[in-house]
Amino acid sequence: MTAMEGMSMTEDYARKRARVAWEDVEAFVTSVRRAERGKEEEFRQWLKKVPAMVKTNGLAETMAFLYSKKGVQRKIYELIGRWVTKESVYASYFAPEVSGDQWLGGLLRLSSSVYRMVTVDVLAYVEWARRFAEGMLGVGTQEEESHDARG
Repeated sequence: MTAMEGMSMTEDYARKRARVAWEDVEAFVTSVRRAERGKEEEFRQWLKKVPAMVKTNGLAETMAFLYSKKGVQRKIYELIGRWVTKESVYASYFAPEVSGDQWLGGLLRLSSSVYRMVTVDVLAYVEWARRFAEGMLGVGTQEEESHDARG
């Protein structure tokens, strides 16, 4: 495999991650606009919190917290679980029947090296989801936008 082919596979995977995040956010926003007005902002706020929670507490601990909740937090847990177990390059580390609520158990059984890679992948997925949620909901202050542009 040439360096160009490797880069292409990486770019394709990054686009796939972005596409899945877009589809997940779009489906959530569409469903809550019909049924549960006001949940969109809560969804966006939780997408902003999740990366800091993962970096501070770890992926498994953050997912256990989201799993223990209802509503928006639980939905984010489910979206991340679907990404990891069905769409990501790490899906093969999870049993085919693992999805929904059961994926956290599979996460806890991963080797340390794979767990770290899954964590990085989840952080990238959540970043895409957060940005798409902000765009679809037309939110984000000037202060947030200039902070995001700086890093």
